[in-house]
Amino acid sequence: MNQPIWVETYRGRRLDLRDVHPADIDIEDIAHSLSRQCRFNGHCRFFYSVAHHSLAITQSLHDQGCSARIRLLGLLHDAQEAYIGDIITPVKRVMPELCALEDQIALAVRRRFFDRPPSGEEERIVKKADRQMLLNEAALLMPSKGGWWGYDEKADGNWQPGALDGMTYTEGVFIQCCEMLVSSEHPCTIEKIG
Repeated sequence: MNQPIWVETYRGRRLDLRDVHPADIDIEDIAHSLSRQCRFNGHCRFFYSVAHHSLAITQSLHDQGCSARIRLLGLLHDAQEAYIGDIITPVKRVMPELCALEDQIALAVRRRFFDRPPSGEEERIVKKADRQMLLNEAALLMPSKGGWWGYDEKADGNWQPGALDGMTYTEGVFIQCCEMLVSSEHPCTIEKIG
């Protein structure tokens, strides 16, 4: 029997993981979930949420002078994790079927928030910012400081995560930042929101 596999979201939606549609994606569900998921599978020195990570990438992209579209791509680059959890990279490497599911949900997120797919250059910019943020976060949050993870790049020794004001606050900032970037009327920076 081929039964739907549902995820019930914070706002009471039922998301069928075998048939995800853009209409199933909700920014409040994303912000709520990601603000409550800890990076690095919880193995870090203090609680640091996926939502805060995404906001930090958005801030980094803003500081680099990137467009609202690229900043929104950065904000939502891990949005699929709101529905399947923050699966750490080593697990993805041994379970490629999880990557396929993650890609399916990411596609629905992009179709929900963007009128066209990101270009290769836009994806490269966001991926580079994500990698740099991973290194920065590891240097601050992890016992090894990411030193034996095998990356050639180095952390920015001056990076700080900004105020860690709790889950509800981060959730609200995430939603407000998304709304501002979607409307593209105002630049979204953590300082302006916080």
